[in-house]
Amino acid sequence: STRRHRETSNDKSAFNSPLLQFPLTNLPETDSHWNQVHALFRSTSVTLKMQLRNILFFSTQHPTNLRL
Repeated sequence: STRRHRETSNDKSAFNSPLLQFPLTNLPETDSHWNQVHALFRSTSVTLKMQLRNILFFSTQHPTNLRL
């Protein structure tokens, strides 16, 4: 149990997400990088909204087929 917890805590794969790969130090002098980050969040949000809308539409058309 202790060894498994240590392996989990040493696993850095969760920090390899593109959303986390922006500099926390030596920030760029322009805001272009942060604009790119915000645009990525906005596009992700729009995609999630579209997927949710599709799920809701499907569930109303085929209520017995919805499995969450």
